[in-house]
Amino acid sequence: FLSLVTALRAETRQRRLQLWVAVHPSHARTPDPDHPAQSIFDATLAQADHVVTMAYRNEVSAALEFAAPLLGALARSETPWHFGVTTQPGEKARPHSYSGVSADAFCAAMAALDQGLRATAAGRTYRGLAIHHFTPTAAILS
Repeated sequence: FLSLVTALRAETRQRRLQLWVAVHPSHARTPDPDHPAQSIFDATLAQADHVVTMAYRNEVSAALEFAAPLLGALARSETPWHFGVTTQPGEKARPHSYSGVSADAFCAAMAALDQGLRATAAGRTYRGLAIHHFTPTAAILS
């Protein structure tokens, strides 16, 4: 993973592009093999212009708890970030996806999640929610 991020960083800098990296909470708990005192996520933050979390949970408190290792590292960083939310349907969608919820429940959850994220120590570099899967989201909101 880190070798890919490093290679992409070189390419994006050469082309004067930004590097946005999607990250999972496990990255904050996994040591960087080359620098075991830091996590893979810390190493990613050093390379990325922006990160998007993939701490998918369909309850606000569960999402914040699952993302806590990422949020701790983001609080120490200047890297801007978005928080990923999924609406992908499927057999294994629960407890990760908001698939199938009502528009009112979805909007209320997004407002609460956004408010909760802004209130964290990482909130100063938080830039909003990144909602994945347009078609299911459109269905929720219609």
